[in-house]
Amino acid sequence: MIDVALLSELSFAKGLPPRALESLATMAGLQTVAGGEVLFREGALCQDLYLVQTGLFTLDSQISAEGRVTILEVGPGELLAWSALLGEGSMTATATAIEESRIIVLPGDKLRTLCHVDHDFGYSLMRHLAIALSKRLLATRLHLLGSFAPTDHNKGGASR
Repeated sequence: MIDVALLSELSFAKGLPPRALESLATMAGLQTVAGGEVLFREGALCQDLYLVQTGLFTLDSQISAEGRVTILEVGPGELLAWSALLGEGSMTATATAIEESRIIVLPGDKLRTLCHVDHDFGYSLMRHLAIALSKRLLATRLHLLGSFAPTDHNKGGASR
Protein backbone atom coordinates (compact mmCIF):
# COMPACT_ATOMS: atom_id res chain seq x y z
CA MET A 1 0.00 0.00 0.00
CA ILE A 2 1.18 3.52 -0.81
CA ASP A 3 -0.04 7.00 0.07
CA VAL A 4 -2.80 8.29 -2.23
CA ALA A 5 -0.94 11.63 -2.46
CA LEU A 6 1.96 9.83 -4.17
CA LEU A 7 -0.35 8.57 -6.92
CA SER A 8 -2.27 11.81 -7.34
CA GLU A 9 0.99 13.65 -8.20
CA LEU A 10 1.55 11.51 -11.31
CA SER A 11 0.32 12.73 -14.69
CA PHE A 12 -1.23 9.33 -15.48
CA ALA A 13 -3.45 9.60 -12.38
CA LYS A 14 -4.56 13.21 -12.92
CA GLY A 15 -8.34 13.30 -13.18
CA LEU A 16 -8.95 9.84 -11.75
CA PRO A 17 -11.80 9.94 -9.23
CA PRO A 18 -10.68 9.93 -5.56
CA ARG A 19 -12.24 6.49 -5.02
CA ALA A 20 -10.21 5.08 -7.94
CA LEU A 21 -7.00 6.60 -6.54
CA GLU A 22 -7.72 5.03 -3.16
CA SER A 23 -8.31 1.62 -4.76
CA LEU A 24 -5.04 1.86 -6.68
CA ALA A 25 -3.11 3.00 -3.60
CA THR A 26 -4.27 0.00 -1.54
CA MET A 27 -2.90 -2.50 -4.06
CA ALA A 28 0.26 -0.58 -5.05
CA GLY A 29 3.84 -1.08 -3.95
CA LEU A 30 7.09 0.82 -4.51
CA GLN A 31 10.23 -0.52 -6.16
CA THR A 32 13.63 1.01 -6.89
CA VAL A 33 15.29 0.10 -10.18
CA ALA A 34 19.04 0.65 -10.56
CA GLY A 35 20.43 2.52 -13.56
CA GLY A 36 21.15 0.03 -16.35
CA GLU A 37 18.77 -2.58 -14.90
CA VAL A 38 16.25 -4.18 -17.26
CA LEU A 39 12.72 -4.01 -15.82
CA PHE A 40 11.24 -6.34 -18.44
CA ARG A 41 12.29 -7.81 -21.78
CA GLU A 42 10.55 -7.86 -25.12
CA GLY A 43 8.60 -11.10 -25.51
CA ALA A 44 8.68 -11.93 -21.79
CA LEU A 45 5.54 -12.20 -19.70
CA CYS A 46 4.91 -9.38 -17.25
CA GLN A 47 2.10 -9.54 -14.73
CA ASP A 48 2.43 -6.03 -13.27
CA LEU A 49 1.77 -2.54 -14.52
CA TYR A 50 4.25 0.19 -13.55
CA LEU A 51 3.99 3.94 -13.08
CA VAL A 52 7.29 5.83 -13.12
CA GLN A 53 7.57 8.05 -10.05
CA THR A 54 11.16 9.22 -10.59
CA GLY A 55 13.83 8.41 -13.14
CA LEU A 56 13.84 7.52 -16.81
CA PHE A 57 13.51 4.34 -18.87
CA THR A 58 14.22 3.52 -22.50
CA LEU A 59 11.88 1.30 -24.45
CA ASP A 60 13.69 -0.54 -27.19
CA SER A 61 12.74 -3.21 -29.66
CA GLN A 62 14.50 -5.71 -31.88
CA ILE A 63 14.29 -4.57 -35.50
CA SER A 64 15.80 -7.28 -37.70
CA ALA A 65 17.73 -5.01 -40.06
CA GLU A 66 18.76 -2.50 -37.39
CA GLY A 67 19.29 -4.63 -34.28
CA ARG A 68 17.98 -3.10 -31.04
CA VAL A 69 16.42 0.31 -31.59
CA THR A 70 15.32 2.74 -28.88
CA ILE A 71 11.74 3.65 -29.62
CA LEU A 72 10.91 5.92 -26.72
CA GLU A 73 11.97 7.28 -23.34
CA VAL A 74 9.46 7.05 -20.50
CA GLY A 75 9.72 9.31 -17.46
CA PRO A 76 7.92 10.44 -14.31
CA GLY A 77 4.16 10.04 -14.33
CA GLU A 78 4.19 7.68 -17.29
CA LEU A 79 3.11 4.09 -17.67
CA LEU A 80 5.14 0.94 -18.35
CA ALA A 81 3.94 -2.62 -19.14
CA TRP A 82 0.37 -1.64 -19.99
CA SER A 83 -0.21 -5.07 -21.58
CA ALA A 84 -0.44 -6.52 -18.06
CA LEU A 85 -3.70 -4.64 -17.55
CA LEU A 86 -5.22 -6.45 -20.52
CA GLY A 87 -4.13 -9.85 -19.25
CA GLU A 88 -1.89 -10.28 -22.27
CA GLY A 89 1.37 -9.75 -20.49
CA SER A 90 3.79 -10.44 -23.34
CA MET A 91 5.93 -7.31 -23.59
CA THR A 92 6.32 -5.56 -26.94
CA ALA A 93 9.58 -3.82 -25.96
CA THR A 94 12.42 -4.00 -23.43
CA ALA A 95 12.39 -1.39 -20.64
CA THR A 96 15.77 -0.40 -19.19
CA ALA A 97 16.36 2.19 -16.47
CA ILE A 98 18.65 4.96 -17.70
CA GLU A 99 19.22 6.11 -14.13
CA GLU A 100 18.13 4.98 -10.70
CA SER A 101 14.34 5.11 -10.80
CA ARG A 102 11.41 4.59 -8.47
CA ILE A 103 8.31 2.92 -9.80
CA ILE A 104 4.86 2.21 -8.44
CA VAL A 105 3.96 -1.44 -9.01
CA LEU A 106 0.31 -2.35 -9.63
CA PRO A 107 -0.55 -6.08 -9.83
CA GLY A 108 -2.31 -6.76 -13.14
CA ASP A 109 -4.55 -9.52 -11.75
CA LYS A 110 -5.91 -7.25 -9.00
CA LEU A 111 -6.43 -4.40 -11.47
CA ARG A 112 -8.35 -6.64 -13.88
CA THR A 113 -10.51 -8.02 -11.04
CA LEU A 114 -11.31 -4.53 -9.79
CA CYS A 115 -12.20 -3.37 -13.33
CA HIS A 116 -14.56 -6.36 -13.66
CA VAL A 117 -16.23 -5.79 -10.27
CA ASP A 118 -16.37 -1.97 -10.32
CA HIS A 119 -17.26 -0.80 -13.83
CA ASP A 120 -16.94 2.90 -12.94
CA PHE A 121 -13.37 2.26 -11.78
CA GLY A 122 -12.71 0.14 -14.88
CA TYR A 123 -14.01 2.83 -17.21
CA SER A 124 -11.91 5.54 -15.53
CA LEU A 125 -8.77 3.42 -15.60
CA MET A 126 -9.23 2.25 -19.20
CA ARG A 127 -9.95 5.82 -20.33
CA HIS A 128 -6.68 6.97 -18.74
CA LEU A 129 -4.89 4.02 -20.34
CA ALA A 130 -6.31 4.92 -23.78
CA ILE A 131 -5.16 8.53 -23.40
CA ALA A 132 -1.68 7.42 -22.31
CA LEU A 133 -1.40 4.98 -25.22
CA SER A 134 -2.56 7.63 -27.69
CA LYS A 135 0.23 9.95 -26.48
CA ARG A 136 2.72 7.08 -26.61
CA LEU A 137 1.70 6.22 -30.17
CA LEU A 138 2.12 9.84 -31.27
CA ALA A 139 5.55 10.10 -29.60
CA THR A 140 6.66 6.85 -31.24
CA ARG A 141 5.42 8.01 -34.63
CA LEU A 142 7.29 11.31 -34.33
CA HIS A 143 10.45 9.48 -33.24
CA LEU A 144 10.24 7.12 -36.21
CA LEU A 145 9.60 9.98 -38.63
CA GLY A 146 12.72 11.67 -37.27
CA SER A 147 14.69 8.47 -37.90
CA PHE A 148 13.83 8.64 -41.59
CA ALA A 149 14.47 12.37 -42.05
CA PRO A 150 16.92 13.09 -44.86
CA THR A 151 20.47 13.99 -43.94
CA ASP A 152 22.77 16.31 -45.91
CA HIS A 153 24.54 13.41 -47.62
CA ASN A 154 21.38 11.73 -48.92
CA LYS A 155 19.28 14.71 -50.03
CA GLY A 156 18.19 14.43 -53.63
CA GLY A 157 19.16 16.84 -56.38
CA ALA A 158 21.92 17.34 -58.87
CA SER A 159 25.38 18.39 -57.77
CA ARG A 160 26.81 21.64 -59.11
